[in-house]
Amino acid sequence: QSKLKEAIKRNNTRTGKSCIPEKGIRATYAKLQRPSFSEGFDALYYVTINGDNTFTIKEWSK
Repeated sequence: QSKLKEAIKRNNTRTGKSCIPEKGIRATYAKLQRPSFSEGFDALYYVTINGDNTFTIKEWSK
């Protein structure tokens, strides 16, 4: 459940080599594809980044 605006916002808080050019983030985001069970995965999950930099993990719903 990647959100482009949120990824760019998080990236803008980084410095030095860890800060990726926005063009790179946008190009990579455009290539993202949702995974599917037909690819052979045993389990899939949604991962959400919370405001306090923790994660919420939920089972994938079809």
